[in-house]
Amino acid sequence: MRSIRLVSSGRGMPIVGLGTWKGNPEEMENTVDVALEVGYRHIDTVFNYNTEESIGKILKEWIGSGKVKRENLFITTKLLNYGNRSSVVERFLNLSLQKLQLDYVDLYLIHMPFGFLLNESTMSPMVKENREFCLDTAERKVQVKKGKIKSIGVSNFNAKQLKRLHENVEIKPAVLQVELHAYLQQK
Repeated sequence: MRSIRLVSSGRGMPIVGLGTWKGNPEEMENTVDVALEVGYRHIDTVFNYNTEESIGKILKEWIGSGKVKRENLFITTKLLNYGNRSSVVERFLNLSLQKLQLDYVDLYLIHMPFGFLLNESTMSPMVKENREFCLDTAERKVQVKKGKIKSIGVSNFNAKQLKRLHENVEIKPAVLQVELHAYLQQK
């Protein structure tokens, strides 16, 4: 499958990937298994879609059986809106890695250009907006150096937000991911 080279890591990112979004575990396992069988090597998820465990189970089976090598997969996951603070980035990254049963992700995205405070008891966002979000990406940079993240990027940022980010960070995002389809046109 064709890929594009990410300048930040030199890794190839397949131009077509399987986006996963909420589903029951059995359906998700089957979907990922079939996707890998037909040649998909890029799997995209996020912690709060509750798909990482199902994806991790199938990835472990495929890698363990020798059907695919880890270095031939490209796995993307995202930092939650209530994870957009330097103090909790590693915690949420480690939770994702644990569920995915991987040592690293190929691409770690800031999911949204805003953050919420985390309600620790429910592990869900509080209503009060958190304006202290992790724009500096400093903690993600630490995780890159630890080898847990190969490339960093952003998702759902507009041009103004991306410009502001570029002006204020050392490691520039390798990817801007946006949702685009007939019902959500980016203009």
